[in-house]
Amino acid sequence: MYFGNPVAGCWAAVRAGLTHPRVARYDTALRLLRRTAHQHQVREYHNRFVNKLLEARDVFELHPQQALPLRLSSLHQQREEMGTLGAKGSAEMRHSYSAGMVAALPAPGAQRKRARLAADTTQ
Repeated sequence: MYFGNPVAGCWAAVRAGLTHPRVARYDTALRLLRRTAHQHQVREYHNRFVNKLLEARDVFELHPQQALPLRLSSLHQQREEMGTLGAKGSAEMRHSYSAGMVAALPAPGAQRKRARLAADTTQ
């Protein structure tokens, strides 16, 4: 299988200006921003997942004597009510101990990378 000439690809990058130090720094910063955005999306997904599990646990603990179909219907009813409140109302009803569970963790080495990028852009 033929993937192309690496020398031709390198010269194409040089002609396009992609090897300039400023462009390389911007490219590095863009990759960092995209990775950070992806990490935030994964964190939000996990936090939503944990919140749903905690809601289910609360419903099941509040009504231990009820049959399973009744518990599930009350869980669905609670989720529908939260959906009609909007983002602000549902945020108030979330568990305070789970909302910031993962969000407080910074990315490893993020402070050093941001400081280095800020120093590079000021030069």
